[in-house]
Amino acid sequence: MRVLLWKVCSEALPTLASLRRRRSDIDSECTGCGVETETIRHVLIECHFARQFWALSQMPWQCLSDWQSSAADWVFQVLQRLDGTDAVCFCGGIWKIWQDRCCRVMEGKTQSPAAAWHELTAILDGYQAARRSTRFRHTVGSTAG
Repeated sequence: MRVLLWKVCSEALPTLASLRRRRSDIDSECTGCGVETETIRHVLIECHFARQFWALSQMPWQCLSDWQSSAADWVFQVLQRLDGTDAVCFCGGIWKIWQDRCCRVMEGKTQSPAAAWHELTAILDGYQAARRSTRFRHTVGSTAG
């Protein structure tokens, strides 16, 4: 996830628009909506898939949609406004939206924003449970000796 966030902040994700700049035979139209040029901003907040996905997150849309300059500024501004749980969810959301986009572009597989959101929450719940379990074992182990 760190590498993905770095690529977002560096505006280095291989969107169809960035690939088109390198090769003229690539269609830069978003495969999710078929309307807009696929840029990082479009994939992460403007495409109908992303909008529906973020709506399910119940994070404040005003916070998420406030992309005024660079992708890095957007990520940092959003993270500053969110608490720890929502910040993890935001980073996971970026990952899940990008993963869904890649499956759609490379494999022709699609899933609904609700299914993607459900997958992400299951992953994050499992992560939190593993952290609690590990923390508990460390606490128990340190008091036993």
